[in-house]
Amino acid sequence: MAWLRSWTVPGAVFFSLAFSWAAVVPGPDRALHEDPGADRRQVEPSVATDPGDPLHLVAASEDNVAVTFDQPQIRVYLSRDGGESWSSSQLPQGQTRKREEPSVTFCADGTVYVCMREFGGAGEDQSFPVFRSLDGGQSWEERTPAQVSPGARAYPSIVCDDSGGAYTGRLHVRYVSVGKIYAVYSDDQAASWSDPVKVFPTGEFASNFPGQMVVGPSGDVWIGYIKQTAPSEIRTVVSWDGGVTWDPPETVSRVTEVVGQPKVDYYRSSQPTLAIDRSGGPGHGKAHVVFSDATTGDSDLLYSQRDEVLGWFPPVRLNDDAEGNGKDQDFPRMVIDPRGVVRVVWLDHRNDPGDGSIEVWGKLSRDGGQNFEADFQISDRSFLAPTGSKAFLGDYIGLTASDFVSRPLWPDRRSDEGDIYTAVIRDFPLDEVGGVRVTRGAGTTVSWTSLDPVHGPETVYAMVSGALADLAADGGYLGAGCLQSDIPDTPYVDTRPDPSAGEGVYYILQARKADERGSFGAATSPDARVRLDLAPPCAP
Repeated sequence: MAWLRSWTVPGAVFFSLAFSWAAVVPGPDRALHEDPGADRRQVEPSVATDPGDPLHLVAASEDNVAVTFDQPQIRVYLSRDGGESWSSSQLPQGQTRKREEPSVTFCADGTVYVCMREFGGAGEDQSFPVFRSLDGGQSWEERTPAQVSPGARAYPSIVCDDSGGAYTGRLHVRYVSVGKIYAVYSDDQAASWSDPVKVFPTGEFASNFPGQMVVGPSGDVWIGYIKQTAPSEIRTVVSWDGGVTWDPPETVSRVTEVVGQPKVDYYRSSQPTLAIDRSGGPGHGKAHVVFSDATTGDSDLLYSQRDEVLGWFPPVRLNDDAEGNGKDQDFPRMVIDPRGVVRVVWLDHRNDPGDGSIEVWGKLSRDGGQNFEADFQISDRSFLAPTGSKAFLGDYIGLTASDFVSRPLWPDRRSDEGDIYTAVIRDFPLDEVGGVRVTRGAGTTVSWTSLDPVHGPETVYAMVSGALADLAADGGYLGAGCLQSDIPDTPYVDTRPDPSAGEGVYYILQARKADERGSFGAATSPDARVRLDLAPPCAP
């Protein structure tokens, strides 16, 4: 419900807005890049958030330039407003070689890297080129490849250690080669790389779809993977010395693998997604894993977390549609935000009438994985799975998160062969402020419906204000300022001088309680108020 009122008084127009909805609210879908024609396809998105600026996002995807899809390259995307608008460009192309499977990471200083697989014809060396950007993703320079080899190598994952520990700034890359997983690292911004190290014992065989590499709070480096030597298992390995040596693997669970194309015409797997809690809260340091499993006859998502003493707990079913209903959940991706909220997104067929319709769904836990809230739909419409000999949705989707706001990226075929789409997800624990009214008297009085009956008397309010002329000029609340933080309750009297004749001001409110808060609300797409939610003008 939206409230929109204006008051005309001598010399000024006053304007206030407030919106009300459920705690978890996905925003409208939007494409990161609009193709000039239908013969292009983007898949396999990877996205990362600048540790020093939650408004700064960089993503990358495979970019196929023709319907034959025989010469994929890499497209990079840049956003400075939390993902509401994007610019994009192709990285410099390989020399008649294919580039695919990109992975993106930020270092703590804002330097961003993209790693990918590059390969050519039979017998040619394959490599993992690495590009670096020192201006936040605006321009790129190619560095030393993380690996060059004639062997079959695939699925690089790059991550920068931004933990603040002994290995801060170290770049790590993991990749798979003929059933083995290797890791390398660099301490000189990808100018040189260590010799590759095999991360698990000889005699085991891993799937070609390992989980992403992640860094824990002390610089510990984790990898999840599928052990395909019978019996198939989801496993993890960890290095406590910056990737130099690796502990023996730990088994999360046995898995009935999701393989091939049993129901849909695109490749699927049980590739695990791994995340480590770095929030500093009660779950700090814990590892979490999600993977697809076909035990019930369709693909379900299973979740587990690791206890330092007891190891991995038995996994539980994560998606809450009917068990054994023949509806698949694929491509899970998980992150844990700075507050310790566990967030999972995936591709979902629960509403598929039989034509291969796919939606994007999600789920979250606010207590470190002890309890998960109900599944919620993210995409605002479905799209059809690709079919035919060139059918391909990639092998993964992307997800990044900041406080109270997350943003998935997925390959979507609603308009052509495939574009990368995104949506903003707000999951604020406090309700939004409603019933906002502005009255004139001895000063300007702003009042609203108190949230004390819902959230208790400890609830306070932050008020943001700005000039309507500035809002009309920038369209993005760039001129918004903090009028007052920690207002005890309604009402508030604005004692500032009245605006000049023909001018006006706006007011937007946010509820706060301890380290929790509500949203500033939503506006039309693209939603400029994402900026206020990600970087509030009033300091917490």
